[in-house]
Amino acid sequence: WFTEKRSVHIFLKILGMRGYGWSFPKKDSVNIGVGEYQFLGRSNEDKKNLTDLHKSFLSLLKNQKIIPKDLKIKKLQGGGFLIWPLKKTYADRVLLCGDAAGFVNPTTGEGIYNAMTSGEIASGVIINSLEKEDTSKNFLSKYQKIWKNDFGRDLKLLSRSTNRWGIENETFIKRISQDNKLAEMCLDVMTGEKSIYQMRWKIALKYISSVLKEKINRK
Repeated sequence: WFTEKRSVHIFLKILGMRGYGWSFPKKDSVNIGVGEYQFLGRSNEDKKNLTDLHKSFLSLLKNQKIIPKDLKIKKLQGGGFLIWPLKKTYADRVLLCGDAAGFVNPTTGEGIYNAMTSGEIASGVIINSLEKEDTSKNFLSKYQKIWKNDFGRDLKLLSRSTNRWGIENETFIKRISQDNKLAEMCLDVMTGEKSIYQMRWKIALKYISSVLKEKINRK
């Protein structure tokens, strides 16, 4: 059904919500879900019922023949999580990694890369602390300095983009859909393949060149 390409489908702002829906095939199943951004301290008058949204999303996928109409749906599961790192990820004899520390990609909710990277950084600091026989928070504080230098800047930049979910940005989405190279660059950042901190100017320049190219072609 999904062909040898096993295509992944991503729907930004699906069904009018601040977030996205996804569908990607696995070995013996299909992962289908929706995710919405809620901002603390803001009005939730437009809050969506995610269960109803998920049902509507399934109907949309079936109508577009992305999934079979007779696809069996297992029990729906969900939850919420923070998309901003804790101010302090260390204490006496304690280091927090991955989701426990808030190391989630703010734009996608993906956290595997940062979880594994922070775990690797933590293990190095822990080994060093045991060798020095010092597991105090002062010694372990170096862990926070290292992860901030590694992927902290990316999290900070990506977090700013979450505000875009509440803003009309159809022009930007349309631009990405019409430029394969720009779409590839954005997807690499969204999936953690490349650093947004390192790619930010390349993406900006590519976006500008795409706009200028379209205007020139119109003339």
